[in-house]
Amino acid sequence: MKLVLILLAVAGLCASPRVLRADQPESGKSPGGHISYEIRPAGDGKEVWVWRDDEKGRANKMCDTVGTRLKLCFSPDDRWIIVQDGTGSLGVSLRLFHREGEHTYEERDKENIDDKAELAALKTENPAATEVADHRYAECLDWSTDSSCILVRISGKGFEGQTNNVQFHWLCVYDLTTGKISTDLGKLNKGGVRRWPRGSEIGNPPMIGAQ
Repeated sequence: MKLVLILLAVAGLCASPRVLRADQPESGKSPGGHISYEIRPAGDGKEVWVWRDDEKGRANKMCDTVGTRLKLCFSPDDRWIIVQDGTGSLGVSLRLFHREGEHTYEERDKENIDDKAELAALKTENPAATEVADHRYAECLDWSTDSSCILVRISGKGFEGQTNNVQFHWLCVYDLTTGKISTDLGKLNKGGVRRWPRGSEIGNPPMIGAQ
């Protein structure tokens, strides 16, 4: 119970600068400063283009989207991007991309973060639970400092058999190194505290992911 309250408090405080909200410009740079992005119109949808530093001439299309609730969530080391994709009526999902070249990101479409988060939430009440959501909404709230985990909020509703209506609203940590869901907040805080020798000037830690 204590851990749940802590996670709820974290979620309330997470107005993270690493998350690009829907009302922000459709072009800019990652918080790490090395990756630029541009969201371009394309037919009935949009395209997300990315490139390193100021080399726009070498931009690559990362993905297509029809989502009206599009957000890009960059990891601190610029190696990962979560694309929060979907609509209010169809649901919102999390798509994970990994940097495979200087200017390219490829989707890890087998991660199934939404499915894993929903099942983990439902299994807290019923170990034999299966997916039930007919509308599901996932959100990336923040990254761990070491870029290994994300804080996920998942909510939805559905039907369990012929008798039960099910609704869930849950917070969890997704570990990219294991591909597993947990409620271990320590994973999210890994690398969150740093030390400098006494007398030295404390500055912003270098962002090394795209170098």
